[in-house]
Amino acid sequence: KSYNQGMIQELDTMRLDYYKTKDPEAKSALVSVIIHRSSGYNLNDPDVPADLRSFIEGLRRGPSELR
Repeated sequence: KSYNQGMIQELDTMRLDYYKTKDPEAKSALVSVIIHRSSGYNLNDPDVPADLRSFIEGLRRGPSELR
């Protein structure tokens, strides 16, 4: 349970950083990190907020989906 909460918090913080960042290179780096960190994590876990799940799924399809 604490692993799940920690992972959710980390991914959510990176999502906020993504939206705050204006620098395209920094945004691109965040996309890579978020996709990597979430790759082995079960996003269908009921503890994962729907908006966070949608955000990560959008990144996996391509960041242009989020504009």
